[in-house]
Amino acid sequence: MTHRPPPCPTCSNDTERIDVDGETIWRCTAPDCRRRTYGTGDPDDDEELPPYTETGEDGVTTVYHGSGDIDIEATGELAAQDGPPPTPANVLRL
Repeated sequence: MTHRPPPCPTCSNDTERIDVDGETIWRCTAPDCRRRTYGTGDPDDDEELPPYTETGEDGVTTVYHGSGDIDIEATGELAAQDGPPPTPANVLRL
């Protein structure tokens, strides 16, 4: 018997299985949706998902709540710690 992955709670698209810290989590496969879920059908369960980060092609790191929503405060704090990304104008050339 084949089990179908749970749908994304936000957009109802298909999800794919990922393992995070030994836990099975389902991530939405839609390119414009970052939603993750335990797949229980209870949205309160997803509040316990571990946070995560992703680094874009531009080198900017974004912090997400476990459910996939951007953690604006944590992302801002991380950006303040890292300073501006290196550019020809602010990199010392030897």
